[in-house]
Amino acid sequence: MNKPFKIDSEFYDAVKYLVTIQSLKSFENSAGSHALAFFKAMFEKSSYGLIRIFTYNLCDDLSNSDEYIKALKYFLKKGYVKFLLKTIPNSKELNEKEIFKTLRSIDKKKYEIKKTDEKATLEYGEPKLRYEINFSTGDDNIYRIEYDINYPFKAKCCFNDEKVTNRLNTLFDKSFSTATSIDL
Repeated sequence: MNKPFKIDSEFYDAVKYLVTIQSLKSFENSAGSHALAFFKAMFEKSSYGLIRIFTYNLCDDLSNSDEYIKALKYFLKKGYVKFLLKTIPNSKELNEKEIFKTLRSIDKKKYEIKKTDEKATLEYGEPKLRYEINFSTGDDNIYRIEYDINYPFKAKCCFNDEKVTNRLNTLFDKSFSTATSIDL
């Protein structure tokens, strides 16, 4: 069993409501329990079949929580995930972290993991400043941007914004095309 990482059920219900009404509204999240609620909803809602995740290394408690793993397995029955990592997990992490154990048990045609030296950045705020980000997208309209990597889980999310999602997908695909494959 993985470390306990609980979903915020009230936040999850609010996220599912925004998904149901196809809201154009973006929303903030600032806790691991909120991030887990977002990922669970994204894995459930994504119908296009492709989720992109640009992150540090997948060794955190969120990516290895029971709820995240369960939602990821559900999605991989119907879709495909591309993971783009900033660092390669060490051999102990690759052998012991639940997400990697899970991925090894799944058909390799359902996911790809690569390592990039490129940094994803986003310009925002007044005055406009450039920040390094982590982000995830689903389909062509779902996104979650961790807009300050110094504050884990602080993110802006939306389930119905094609413009921002397509911009992030382009950034991801460009980096992914030159990244190095990681073999589990």
